[in-house]
Amino acid sequence: MAKNMSSIDVKDLNNSADVWRRKPSMRGLIMWLVLVGMAYLIVTYFTTGHVKLPHPLPSQRKFSARMLGSVQNIISNYLAQLPNVTPATLSNPTVAGNSFFYIQYPKASYNVCDQLALYIEARDNTNKTKTSGGDFLWPYLQTASLRASTPADEVIDHGNGSYTALFTLHWAGEVEPFVWFVLSSEQSYSVRKIRDQIPYRFAYDAIFTDDQTIEVTPCHITKDIYVDKAAKGLSFAPKAEVCDFSDPRIGSTWYCLKPKTLSCSNRSQHRGNIERGNSYLQQALQDEKVSLAKPEMLKNTGQVRTVKVMSEVSDSACLDLPPCDSGLPPKRANHAAGYYFRDLWKSKVCLARELQLKETIECLRNKHLFFIGDSTIRQWFVYLVSHLGKAMKEYKIWTKEGVIQMHRHAFDKVHNITLDFRFHYYPILGNWLNTTTIYSAIDLIDSLPGGRDTVLGFTMWAHFTYTNLTYYLSRLEPIRDAMIRLQERSAGKATVIIKSANTGILPYTPEITELLSYDLDQTMRVFFRDVPDVIIIDVWDMTLSHGGRYNVHPSKLVIREEIKMVLNFVCSNTTTGH
Repeated sequence: MAKNMSSIDVKDLNNSADVWRRKPSMRGLIMWLVLVGMAYLIVTYFTTGHVKLPHPLPSQRKFSARMLGSVQNIISNYLAQLPNVTPATLSNPTVAGNSFFYIQYPKASYNVCDQLALYIEARDNTNKTKTSGGDFLWPYLQTASLRASTPADEVIDHGNGSYTALFTLHWAGEVEPFVWFVLSSEQSYSVRKIRDQIPYRFAYDAIFTDDQTIEVTPCHITKDIYVDKAAKGLSFAPKAEVCDFSDPRIGSTWYCLKPKTLSCSNRSQHRGNIERGNSYLQQALQDEKVSLAKPEMLKNTGQVRTVKVMSEVSDSACLDLPPCDSGLPPKRANHAAGYYFRDLWKSKVCLARELQLKETIECLRNKHLFFIGDSTIRQWFVYLVSHLGKAMKEYKIWTKEGVIQMHRHAFDKVHNITLDFRFHYYPILGNWLNTTTIYSAIDLIDSLPGGRDTVLGFTMWAHFTYTNLTYYLSRLEPIRDAMIRLQERSAGKATVIIKSANTGILPYTPEITELLSYDLDQTMRVFFRDVPDVIIIDVWDMTLSHGGRYNVHPSKLVIREEIKMVLNFVCSNTTTGH
């Protein structure tokens, strides 16, 4: 195993292009001394071998008094929107093959900016109309020849098995409606129940080593770690004593089973373990019987399959739009965030335009862009590195196996443009990572200088579909506070952009579905919507209707349009005059 371990020379990492570091100051020196002192105390504490467990389980975490009411409102409002599912309805779920839709009140022709409505009816396995709602549906319109598409402006659940999907017609041509049936209300109920009651549906491992001995133990957000004693390579204490790496300051609980012979301070590597994660789930779901089918397209049973849209213009947003600036919602009420026309995203939030390379570089001159989150926001970093001209160079940080994905850094010395990517804190899926390179999002944000030349891009969802909403909210609260501190550090406001979750057909199992991503996304939007000067970009709508189909890592065409929206907000002072 030692030969396969990824490792990083931390000295090389810190010397690599002076990454993510502010200029030293007296305040910084004092903070450095405090941190060194804390580090000494922590190391001393762990090397004693006496590990206490003072931190509550994720579901028991105490929120600050200021945020408690907000969190309770988010949870109660969320619960109020869920369908009423009973044991009787669970045994008679919605069946996609029996369900259908059609165009309501079709006309011979339409004009751009007219409204189009779809009637959608959900039926059960006896082909009877359902008497309740709650099915997870994705309606959209498409004209393949024009590479044009749009998600619904609104999906109205009438609570009786019928739904109405409302659209604005944004382009001229022949338009065809589609409806993805993603999950039935009964499946949604089961998935959410599992999510809320079993917050340990994935497996994680830690390597502990003193360069002579290597031990691997399981880790998780809860002390109640299921141990598969037959699993290869696992070593654990007989009494299941744990190492507590929790940090209440950042809302994170993290525990690993203590190794047999090594101390907690010997932890060096972290990974997600898919194979053992499946074992966790099977053990936890012995009495649960949940099967999820892949999403299906509903049948269009109407006589009219497509509608003809006429116009003197090729396409129109059909709205009076403001400049792209902070304070705007991710999308307007009862409107989609935008639509595609010839593979270009046309925002319905603000006047976004296509920026040329020269003006983009001029806008980003002297700016430092920091991206914190998961691999879906790492795509922003990768795209910018390859599309900001020849002067932008990535300084790769090498391990024995290749480039480490925890930290990416690029710099354009001609225009003084800096790009950095870092993963958020635990939980993190994926292969072995050096734990010394894993920093909390709060510490990373607190290290930023602030001011107009600071741009922060943030997302946190894909690695949290395996946790419950309470734990997720406990992680968001200190990040929210760190963003507020960032804006207060300098007279000029930093640009703070939150990337929403995106669609992506993943393995359909109870531990991870589109529904869980959607729930996290909606929770994140509500939590950050009242934070001043924070911009939320609706990537969910951008990926839902695109003709390139679904992937948790969207195509370059979609990433290009996401970056266009980012740049329109970052460069708003220069674009509003056009």
